[in-house]
This record gives sequence, C-alpha cells and structure tokens, in this order.
Amino acid sequence: MLLEFLPTLEVHRELYSMPRGMERFRAYIARMTGHTGDIALPIVAMNPMGKEPMIRAVEAWIACGAEEAAAEAVREAAERFALVSGWLRVALVLALTAGCRTTGEAPPSPKAVPAPSRLVAVLESSTAAPGHSASRAGSRSASKCSSRGSGS
Repeated sequence: MLLEFLPTLEVHRELYSMPRGMERFRAYIARMTGHTGDIALPIVAMNPMGKEPMIRAVEAWIACGAEEAAAEAVREAAERFALVSGWLRVALVLALTAGCRTTGEAPPSPKAVPAPSRLVAVLESSTAAPGHSASRAGSRSASKCSSRGSGS
C-alpha cells in the first residue's frame, strides 16, 4: 500500500498564530480543502478555534520531532503493507477532547503528558488518488499520549 505522510504541524502553527475569529476559520477551511469542495489536507479533527494554549502545544510537538517520528512510523507501515493495494494519505493532527475545551485547561506538551491525556494525537487519513482531492476524510486512528510522548 502506498502511504503518503503529509506534514501538518506547521499548518497548525500558522492557523493558531492567527487571531481567533472568522478569518482563522476561513483560513482553516481553505487549507483543509485546498479551495476545492473536497478534503485536500486531512485536518478535519483539528479544532480551528482552539484557544491560545494550543500554539504552545503545537510548538512542543514540533520541537520534540513528532512529525519526524510519525513519518518514520508511516514508512514502516508502508513496508509492512507493501503487498496490499491502495493509497492513503496520512497526517498528524492535534485535537482536544471535550474535557480540555470545557475546563479551559492548557493542552499538555508531548513530554509532560500524563496518561490518560486530554490532548489526542490523531493520525487522520484520506483515500483520494494521487493528484485528486478526497471527498471525505478517511479513517481516523486516535491514541492518547503517554508520559514519554508516544502513542499508547
């Protein structure tokens, strides 16, 4: 199976650096859809209206090399499924659970996440053919982070 890793944490940083409001929401929709009616970048699980602590969480995930680790995991998975036909685009998406949104807690950094975490790292995928956008986000696999910053 062809697995394509799409880096998204810089998109998170870009969006969370904008003031909260309709301009940020429209920018999120534009990045997610690529100005088409379909999903071009699988960031559906991201909360585009996340509050200021989200930028600190994104910075921490970038600093600890989360996307590099995710890209390596996707490469390993592609090798394991080499004989399976198909194509999947995979991205790391940071999403808050309902608990963080309602309590106003700051999201934890990947190195200081007690299990279970309220911050969920989501590997979100889309199944559009190369060069085409997807009609919907494909399967999502969410895992809570351990205190070591890896999925559990």
